[in-house]
Amino acid sequence: MKELDNAKEFIKHYLNYNHVNYDDFMGKCRERQLVYHRTIVSVVLVKMFDLGLVDCGKLINRDHSSIIHHCKKFDDLRDIYKEYDSSYTQAVGLANIYIQDEVTNDFVSSILTSNSKLREKILNKGRIIENLQAENVGLKLQVKQLKKELDYV
Repeated sequence: MKELDNAKEFIKHYLNYNHVNYDDFMGKCRERQLVYHRTIVSVVLVKMFDLGLVDCGKLINRDHSSIIHHCKKFDDLRDIYKEYDSSYTQAVGLANIYIQDEVTNDFVSSILTSNSKLREKILNKGRIIENLQAENVGLKLQVKQLKKELDYV
């Protein structure tokens, strides 16, 4: 029962972190962005939490076959779209806060789960770093483009 509660908290935290409306996420809408987040959450629930497919499905208002589908699609899509891999890595980091075992139940984890302000500051720093990394990639592409243009002049 504790595992289900931890998984529910993880989902709420993940949705809040990614600015996704809980009701939209749990609803029937098949917008690309919602399906994307359902896929990430499904894979993390299956791989990180000690839950069956039926329980994972109930947590996101889907059946077990949807969870299987999300997991299979994730494996295909993570090779094509790198944002799937980075979102999964970020979600695993969030899930580690909620997993209750000897490895993650250390002093730092207990402080993070009990101090939401500190956790939010850490997550904000993570967002800033991700934004800077994305900006860095964009700037590198611009530099390459400018070098090409200079070569043609």
